[in-house]
Amino acid sequence: MSIKVISGNDKYTAINVGKMNEINKHQLKDGTGKVLAEGKAFLGEALKMTGAQMSINSVPAGQAGPFFHLHKENEEIYFIISGEGEYQIDDIVIPIHEGSFVRVGPCASHNLKNTGKTPLIFLCVQVRSNSLGDISHDYEITQTTPKFH
Repeated sequence: MSIKVISGNDKYTAINVGKMNEINKHQLKDGTGKVLAEGKAFLGEALKMTGAQMSINSVPAGQAGPFFHLHKENEEIYFIISGEGEYQIDDIVIPIHEGSFVRVGPCASHNLKNTGKTPLIFLCVQVRSNSLGDISHDYEITQTTPKFH
């Protein structure tokens, strides 16, 4: 399954990853084409992101993510779109379900497991830790004329 670019220019990029119930068809491959994980698509390159990485993921019922891992300098934010499961950070296990958000800081070993009967679908955003600075005030209201249909 492929990521489709819908539209874009130097100011924006719009993509489509397909229907949520088909996320499991995406595959993460290494440079040789070997499949490292099923149900995972990194979106950063397709979206032309320069300050973060993002992936959409699907874990089948009863299964866990492919491996525990940690990041030395980055933090990850997980948004659970659908399903239910458990998230383990080091030795702490917390329940997760549709609507849950989990932030994992640097140097914390983590993974999740689907404990439900349907796919666990989630979005993961990875950013540099402590890089927010004054970004929360980096906006201005514009007088753009709405062109919505």
